[in-house]
Amino acid sequence: LNQFADLKIMNTQLRGENKKLKVLLQVATKEIQKQRKGFVSDLKGFQEVELGVKVYHMFEECKKKWEGKSC
Repeated sequence: LNQFADLKIMNTQLRGENKKLKVLLQVATKEIQKQRKGFVSDLKGFQEVELGVKVYHMFEECKKKWEGKSC
């Protein structure tokens, strides 16, 4: 009878730990998703800057050629 009561207590404790772990997992998952979104938007921003630089260089090349009469 005593062992049964001990098992019941352990089971309750394990359920509590399980709930804590589930919450921690949810928090971690949300944090990872947030980090991923941040990374994706940083990457997009970087690509936009890179494209802007390419366009600027093309414009500069064109301007040089234009000054030499052909663009």
